[in-house]
Amino acid sequence: MKKQIIIANVLFALAMIMAHGVLAAGSSVGPAVYLFLNEKDQDSGCKYLYSIYEGSKAGLPKGVKTARLDVNDTKNEPLFKRFDVRILPTVLFVNGKGEATKKIFGEGADTEKQLKAAFQKANEFVGK
Repeated sequence: MKKQIIIANVLFALAMIMAHGVLAAGSSVGPAVYLFLNEKDQDSGCKYLYSIYEGSKAGLPKGVKTARLDVNDTKNEPLFKRFDVRILPTVLFVNGKGEATKKIFGEGADTEKQLKAAFQKANEFVGK
């Protein structure tokens, strides 16, 4: 019985990852740029970083997926774990192999500069 529960949990986690376009049929896909944030935290830098993210993603190469992933939504938990996201907000660039290639996190002017520079060099990070 315990083994069946573990298998069910693993299958559920894989289904959640596949639903977000990180894995498909056992292989990784991409490229993508994810914004990990806390939608409920109104006073955090998450809202500010979100506006920069939204304004910058239009310049991404064609075919690059984007997604905003809320820490409060349990279906996002597998991606938080897979990419070891511990600080919010975090913007993560993922290449076509499903590997994280650039991680920007935190708040403030330095984070804003890093994020804008990363979006300008997105081809390097997403492999396009």
